[in-house]
Amino acid sequence: MQKKFAATLTQLDECGNLLAVASRASGTAEQFAAEFNIPKTYASYLDLACDPEIDIVYVATPHSLHYENVKLCLENNKNVLCEKSFTVNAAQACELICLARDRKLFLMEAFWTKFLPAYQQLSKSSQ
Repeated sequence: MQKKFAATLTQLDECGNLLAVASRASGTAEQFAAEFNIPKTYASYLDLACDPEIDIVYVATPHSLHYENVKLCLENNKNVLCEKSFTVNAAQACELICLARDRKLFLMEAFWTKFLPAYQQLSKSSQ
């Protein structure tokens, strides 16, 4: 999913730019960055979260790491779009939502189908 997201974002100039990629293994980050012409790579999620040039982070780590990675980003004042499943339980989700609200940050699960015209039409017809 990360590659599809990156490929789509690189085609949408008005939506922003891919500035950095992080991975637990620097080689993986460097390979991904080369494929999508991303200027910065990090072998640590903390380093990415601390980068003042980064406004929003797309979290696409394994599901079991979403909570800690999203929390790290929010604690470093980054807006977050998190791949589904958002967290592994409701308590984690509630904590992250509260943290985002307290810091006035954007936080959303990357559930793209909600934005398809058919879904929006279905939603309108059920009201």
